[in-house]
Amino acid sequence: MTKAYYHYTPRNANKHFFGAILALVAALSIPDVHAQGVLDSITNHAQQASSGWMNTALDYAKTLFFGLAALEFVWAGTQLLLQKGELSEMVVGLLMKVITISFFFMLLTMAPTWMGAIRDSFVQAAGGITGTSVSALTPSAMFDKGLDVSVNMLNTTTVR
Repeated sequence: MTKAYYHYTPRNANKHFFGAILALVAALSIPDVHAQGVLDSITNHAQQASSGWMNTALDYAKTLFFGLAALEFVWAGTQLLLQKGELSEMVVGLLMKVITISFFFMLLTMAPTWMGAIRDSFVQAAGGITGTSVSALTPSAMFDKGLDVSVNMLNTTTVR
């Protein structure tokens, strides 16, 4: 049994281009797509539905982290003992493990705070770059801007 492979040809490219245009026209013809803030309401609904999962996930992540950290200490200690190095080498090796594991534990525990701060900093940067107020940078507004750009691109291109 042979596998059928897809071969790129200019004819196939035209099919994909016209299929994408057809899908875009079909999507834009649906009345709900033009509803004001429909993407914003989807985003708000998703945020409300997932608001309580972070603490539960963080508890599971900490349990897994401590288990893996214990395995790492056992593995590192075994390697250091088998190398029969000096005591100072063992202390430095274990100290480096403690520092590394502490860094990743800090990342894990501070993730809920830092994720929001990182997202907000990107929103502020986008507002500063585009000259738009931060409150105007909503999912629906970004989708509308994308549609405006695509319409402008289609209006300025010519088909030969």
